[in-house]
Amino acid sequence: METRRALLEKVLPEQLGSMLVDLPKDKALPICTGISGPTLMEVIGAVGFERGAKLVQKMDLEVLAGDLSPVSPALLIQLAEALPALTAGKLLSGLEVGTCSEVLRHCSDAQLATWLPHLTAKQMADVLNRSALPEAAGPEQAPEISAEGQVQIERFARSLEAVRDAALVSTLRELPPLVCGHLLHLLPAERRSGLLTALLASGATQFLGHITPPMAVDLLMGCDERRRSSILQSLPTEQIIALLGSMEPEVAGRNLLALPPAIGATLLEATIGSDKPGAAMDMLRELDQEQVGDAGARCFEAASAAQLGVLLSRSIGVAEAAPEGSEEKQAQKSRGSQAAASETLEPCPPIIAGILNKMAPATAAVALTEMKPQHAVQIITAMAATPAAKLLDLGAFGTEVTALAFAQMDEEAGASVLSKLSVERSAEVLANAKPAAATKLLGRIDSAQAAEKVASMPAVAVAGRLANLPASQTAAMLRQMQSDKERVAEVLAAMKSNPLSAALEELEVDQAAGLAALMEPAAAVQLLNSLKQSTAVELMRFLPARITAAALQKADKGKLTSMLNAMEAKLAVKFLLGLAGEGPFVQAEAGGAENEEGGEAGTETNSPGTLLAGLKTEQGGKVLDRIKPLMLVQQFNLAASFQPAKLAGRMVHMDPTKAAELLKVLREEKAETFMSNTVAHMSAGDCKPMLKVMDPTVSAVALAGMKPKEAARLLDDLVEFPQLKANIFDAMSGEAEEAIEAAMTKLATEKKMPQKLRVEQFCIEFSG
Repeated sequence: METRRALLEKVLPEQLGSMLVDLPKDKALPICTGISGPTLMEVIGAVGFERGAKLVQKMDLEVLAGDLSPVSPALLIQLAEALPALTAGKLLSGLEVGTCSEVLRHCSDAQLATWLPHLTAKQMADVLNRSALPEAAGPEQAPEISAEGQVQIERFARSLEAVRDAALVSTLRELPPLVCGHLLHLLPAERRSGLLTALLASGATQFLGHITPPMAVDLLMGCDERRRSSILQSLPTEQIIALLGSMEPEVAGRNLLALPPAIGATLLEATIGSDKPGAAMDMLRELDQEQVGDAGARCFEAASAAQLGVLLSRSIGVAEAAPEGSEEKQAQKSRGSQAAASETLEPCPPIIAGILNKMAPATAAVALTEMKPQHAVQIITAMAATPAAKLLDLGAFGTEVTALAFAQMDEEAGASVLSKLSVERSAEVLANAKPAAATKLLGRIDSAQAAEKVASMPAVAVAGRLANLPASQTAAMLRQMQSDKERVAEVLAAMKSNPLSAALEELEVDQAAGLAALMEPAAAVQLLNSLKQSTAVELMRFLPARITAAALQKADKGKLTSMLNAMEAKLAVKFLLGLAGEGPFVQAEAGGAENEEGGEAGTETNSPGTLLAGLKTEQGGKVLDRIKPLMLVQQFNLAASFQPAKLAGRMVHMDPTKAAELLKVLREEKAETFMSNTVAHMSAGDCKPMLKVMDPTVSAVALAGMKPKEAARLLDDLVEFPQLKANIFDAMSGEAEEAIEAAMTKLATEKKMPQKLRVEQFCIEFSG
């Protein structure tokens, strides 16, 4: 090697370069390996970087990069610029960190953006560290970023657009926290948010402690609330306090209350004294219900019931009662009940309703019982349906408050609360409501409650009631009744097919199938016939085997074929296998597909092979792909069910390996002629992938059964697979091999003919 290197370095660079550039890669590579890096750069400089780049692409870039580390950055930049981006990236990634850093420091911004995506995350981090930090500083104790380092970070930030987020996250994790924070600060806000989330998921948060709180707040505010809360949770308490202290008070409050109760409540307790509930309201008043969350509820639950009652009353505009014996108390008494009766209450602030929604119902109820009934109702009607229902279910208020609350709710809100009450409390509400109001509530009530109300009615009466409801309500009622299978089966049997099918169209497919599964097979098949085809196809995915098998037997052949075409291929395979006697949907499960009377009418025509042959081309290929070849040939009677041309069209859509296996099985099952005819109907491009993976002996049989000219065209297309062609010829009989070779010779001759002669030759053969 040393001797060769010495000899090569005596050749003039321009002569050596011109020679190497024109050599093929396999011949140029051994020579280039014997040249030192500096000498190679002289060669490249002599022939020009554009031609030299062609030479570099013939070399082992990893070895080359090691030799080029001593070369100046300017020359390396020129060389990298002349290379394709991917090749340049590989070359740069093989350089020593110092050399790569110098190249990227001195290259243009456009070059930096082009090459960065092709470096590894570790290499990007190493280069940025070397550029941004003093060399003496370690990754954890970097005191500051130099002015030049700041410039390099800014250049990197502008050049990272093409770097994938995953690679960038890995790079950020490799950076010192200070550099990581500065780089994040310079990225676009929409990308920064996703990177922060990814960094947090990987456990990296320490960079927030190495940048100023305002910068950290700026980074945090670029995230959504959930991400911001997750980041805060990962920090020590003192850092959370420092960050919240740098925010606007309202913003700090929102972020604080977005934390889990265990953290948020602790911090709230430090800022909201239990003796100053008004101060808590002042802090939280601008926040909405969702922002308060469990932390606010936990804080309010710590107050006494009397104190909380005062707070709730004040929130709806009720003046706090003066102490007994005071002048103000006497003045209140002198104004009498007339003024009290005419008081105008303010709407309950959303913040109060939000807190009560989150509180334990028993605790909230005790506070509300400290208030006047009309005041308590003002609060309850502002609450969400479920918490309000839980409060009323406790029975702490008596019928007066409950009736007054429902009277003040609109129909939708009243029905929503009523649907969430217990059965006993619901009955109480309906009994105390006016008849018209009770009817409206029952019409709007949740389907689960409505089902309970009709549970004791005869099935025929229920069916009649359902028939007069909108289809969506009928569907909801049936879905809720489904848990009592015997009961819902009676109702389904009493319903007419039209309202029943309309209702099932409204249900999710699995729910509709659950109901249909409770029917007798004959009735279920009749129901399928009345449904839209798309719904029927989806429904069959979920029906039990006994009903599906009945449908496969009794369905019209044309409709069944259309349904098989419309469904997923793997589902169609299951059904066809059922007809072929395999899997869960075998005909015998339907109740005698081959009984003494000869089975159901139409069953004989629904043979699996006939249905398979009736599928559309692409769907047929997908189905063929999923059935074992031997089963296709034996149980689906493939050769009798398909014309060769039709099967060829479908095999084009099969996986080449599976198609080749099918051809092999056809040969083994003594269907060589059918196999050859099928292959003959394929184009060379379609057949080529199969021949590449097929046993040469099978290929030989298939080609031998074809016309020599067609076989020659197929083999001619395998020019890049000479060994495969040789194996196929080895497996042929001598007569077939001679005929095909002659045809290939003729084909080769024709290719060399001028166009005019080829046309004349074709006309002669066609006419004679």
